[in-house]
Amino acid sequence: MTEIEGLVIPVIISIIITSIFSIFFMLQEKIDKGFAINYYKLSYRRKMIRTLTSFPLLIVASILILWGNHLQSFLTPTFI
Repeated sequence: MTEIEGLVIPVIISIIITSIFSIFFMLQEKIDKGFAINYYKLSYRRKMIRTLTSFPLLIVASILILWGNHLQSFLTPTFI
């Protein structure tokens, strides 16, 4: 499998699944209070709150992953 197929196939699947969930939950009542696991059942206000609270966590997780990869490459012995 080429690199482009490895990128295009997951993107297409994500778009299809997102479209299906958006259409399915379009006319259902939205949740504005409390906790909901399903993102598509949330109101616009709750979607914004979830995005604003998860964004810093995503940044911290990304930094930790990159730092861990850098630390791992630093600790592995290289033989010439």
